[in-house]
Amino acid sequence: MLRKARFWQGGKRGLGNEQGLNLLAAAAKVLACRGKSMALLCVSMLSACGGGVYLELGDNPNHVPPAVSLVSSVTDVRAGQTIRLAAAAASSSNIDLVTFYRWDGNTAVQLGSDRQAPYELATTAPTDSRSSVSFMARAWDGSGNLGESQTVTVSVWP
Repeated sequence: MLRKARFWQGGKRGLGNEQGLNLLAAAAKVLACRGKSMALLCVSMLSACGGGVYLELGDNPNHVPPAVSLVSSVTDVRAGQTIRLAAAAASSSNIDLVTFYRWDGNTAVQLGSDRQAPYELATTAPTDSRSSVSFMARAWDGSGNLGESQTVTVSVWP
């Protein structure tokens, strides 16, 4: 979907402002119908005349994922004890949800979610033979963008 278009006239090869605007309008219509090659031809003709065009495409004006950071209350813990996780999430649109995960090998296992800041979760250190456990958090904002934190690792003692 065409969200924004800007045009500037270069004045070369006798292309007048009205003709340039017609080319831009044609490019916008063609892009809206998903005819990208024809739209590129229109834009190329405009640029060849010394003019320029700026087109912004997409339904979502905010394509920047949320910034997410994760901290643990401890760096090492005994098996079976509580680990408190806290995430900070920020976005140009509101944060809808922060979900906490534990890494089991290459698989992220969801531990729980929080919809209200401060985003926190308490979990238990594994009681199997692991020597460490790793966590991460994901945040979704009001525009549907997903941000992911760095991995935080906690040493586990028997």
